[in-house]
Amino acid sequence: MALMTNNPRDTDEFGTADFRPEDADREVVKLELHHTHLPQLDEAGFIDWDRSTDSVVRGEHFEDIRPLLELMDDHAEELPDDWP
Repeated sequence: MALMTNNPRDTDEFGTADFRPEDADREVVKLELHHTHLPQLDEAGFIDWDRSTDSVVRGEHFEDIRPLLELMDDHAEELPDDWP
């Protein structure tokens, strides 16, 4: 969602620490991001992840998932409390 509402290509890039929910365990989130989520999103072209700087920007296919992200954001209050 952070990449949907901000365009880091026009401003500063995001670091992976910017994607941690406030109540989540930092180390668990970091492991999940680095070993699962970021590699998969990068491979699909939804994000561009620079591992050396640990920064994330929109990828060439980001616009393909924008409608889904907007739908989730618009209906966030309807999602279960334990929704990721």
